[in-house]
Amino acid sequence: MSRSEPTIGVCLHELAAREAAVVRRVMAFSASQGRHYQECGLSQASLLVVSDDRPVPLDALNPQGCMIVRIADRESVEPWDVMLERPLLVTRVLRSLDEARALLQQLVPAPPETPSPPLPPAGLFPVPAFAGAETPPLLPSRLPGAPEPAAEPAAASLPAGARLALVVDDSAAIRKQLELELQQAGIEAEFAEDGEQALALATAGRHDLIFLDIVMPGLDGYEVCRRLRRREGLKKVPIIMLSARTSPLDEVQGVLAGATTYLTKPVRSEQLQKTLQRVSMWLDNFKRAR
Repeated sequence: MSRSEPTIGVCLHELAAREAAVVRRVMAFSASQGRHYQECGLSQASLLVVSDDRPVPLDALNPQGCMIVRIADRESVEPWDVMLERPLLVTRVLRSLDEARALLQQLVPAPPETPSPPLPPAGLFPVPAFAGAETPPLLPSRLPGAPEPAAEPAAASLPAGARLALVVDDSAAIRKQLELELQQAGIEAEFAEDGEQALALATAGRHDLIFLDIVMPGLDGYEVCRRLRRREGLKKVPIIMLSARTSPLDEVQGVLAGATTYLTKPVRSEQLQKTLQRVSMWLDNFKRAR
């Protein structure tokens, strides 16, 4: 966002303490990105957040016609404008609030602003629940004596239709693991050990997807992600952030920086392959739509 947006009043009506805490945390974090929400009473609210856990007499409770964000286990038969499905992942709450904000702005046109760079559709790659796992054993990816891959191979050297990933991580073990996983998915890879190398390699704009570590020497992954998204050829390239951190706010920071999804380290092979399948499906659909 290039400018601060108007503050939107939000009424959290009789939510469970844990769910209300998640919504409040997202509201507080959004303020640092220029999207301001203020918890308030119903009479000052523009958004009314309710839960299917408790009956809500909307005719009596909501006479002024607030926009309704409904928390439910699945699509509810009760009235709602924006559905927020459980579990309340931080990124899911963030997207629901942004969706409600966008709907409100359609009703009351806002002053012109500079849009954020476009990303793959929200929800295309859902953020997985945090779970630890053993890192798969690392096996050699090249036969003994085989030459090292070139640091920056020419695009023409890739097989027809092959995809190219950029893996950015200062850990040799993680780079090796991802190299093997990408090979299994039929994806070529090249590597960078820090943010500056990543930005240099990404200049060519020929990567189909990017794996980006958060904690690295020099530029961290959030800043690298933001700089990548400013480049015209990389605005829609899937960026998968990698981190050993498990705080929901780290997850939110990645989304706000422009990441497509977030995986925790050590990366589980099954989860990574599922993510690669979703990425490949989106890339196929995007290519056909162009």
